[in-house]
Amino acid sequence: MAIFLEQQKPRLKNEIPIVPLRDTVVFPSSMVPITVGRPKVKLGLDSAWASDRLCVFVAQKNPRIENPAPNDIYSVGTVGLIRRLWKVDNEYNLAVEGLSRVYLKEFSQIDPYIAVRVEEIPELTQKTEEIEALFRNTLTKIKRYGELGGILTLESSIHIFSTDDPNQLVNIIAASIDLKTQDKQQILEMVDTKARLERLSDLLTREIRILEISSKIDTETQERVGRVTKEAILREKMKSIEKELGEDEDGREISEFRKKIKAAEIGAGYGRTAYVFLKAMPESSYCIIDIPPALYVSQQYLSKVFAGEKIFTYRPFDSFETIEKEFMAARIKFLMPNQIELLPARIFDLIITVSSLHEMTREQISNFIKQIGRLSCGYFYTKQWRKSRVKDNNYILESEYPIPETWNEVYKRNRHPIQKMFFDALYSL
Repeated sequence: MAIFLEQQKPRLKNEIPIVPLRDTVVFPSSMVPITVGRPKVKLGLDSAWASDRLCVFVAQKNPRIENPAPNDIYSVGTVGLIRRLWKVDNEYNLAVEGLSRVYLKEFSQIDPYIAVRVEEIPELTQKTEEIEALFRNTLTKIKRYGELGGILTLESSIHIFSTDDPNQLVNIIAASIDLKTQDKQQILEMVDTKARLERLSDLLTREIRILEISSKIDTETQERVGRVTKEAILREKMKSIEKELGEDEDGREISEFRKKIKAAEIGAGYGRTAYVFLKAMPESSYCIIDIPPALYVSQQYLSKVFAGEKIFTYRPFDSFETIEKEFMAARIKFLMPNQIELLPARIFDLIITVSSLHEMTREQISNFIKQIGRLSCGYFYTKQWRKSRVKDNNYILESEYPIPETWNEVYKRNRHPIQKMFFDALYSL
């Protein structure tokens, strides 16, 4: 999966270690998880990590080759900054931020690891009417792609519809959607903005057509199912949904329940999940629980994009009673981690943690999960690294998170469909 960031200008040195990739193309402005196990490549990563943490990430022409030679690697890649590096067993797990596209001019070193000299590809865009038309057409197509069920994450959707730079739009979409490696590499190598937009538009047209055919097949298959069977399935689905949501015999509308969810998130970053949640459900409320530096960022961001909403800003308090009226009236709330112990039980319908628990010690993780069990009267959603190093200098596996046996597992994916190094799960409490 790619998480999108503001463009940064790299400072390139004469020789940069190279990381050959199997079936992966890294684009500028994206954060990509990468796993490396080849000894020669790990030596290059060690060298980069000890200096400026820059490497050239470039796709192999044939992913089956274990130790690719220069001729086995494409001539255009992306300089990436290694934001994080975890050494797990015999593998390196990386979080890489793509910075800029480069030509591989010369292989300056082969052993003990491959290093290259590069030339940056300038991101030049002429703002012509034709490019503007292609830009708008691409936005229309990616919207249709998402409507048909094409895989598109929340992060990429936000950045796609907020950028006004054609080259960045191409990079974001090409990194986000499921394309063949050869097609992604072709887009990466193109210099002319108009040609890049046209090629991406052609690929989107093909993907949309495939999704439309798939949707038609699904519809025709469903129509072949007998009416009695369909009605029975629908009745059972509705019963299950009503049971999960606590529907009573009087039939409170499920949609009304969803509108008024009181949600909380532990470790919310700058507030991107909160933004989407609050936009999608205008009557819901959202509480962010985080450390003060992160709270400052998310509070500034959400206060700006939701100007006019009632906001409970983070501040010290000794008892919930002193802030209860203001807290309950606010739609967006900000708390420090130690303050959740002062909240009354069962105050939230949903609690979310995304890639945050592994930043704690095992004791802290256990304490937070106990608090989640106390504070949630509905659901708990978590998405974490399948294996990660926690703060007490130890590793934690997905099976080692102390989820109480009394929590009902609604679903669990041991390998997230987009971010393969993550698992996610939903529990009802």
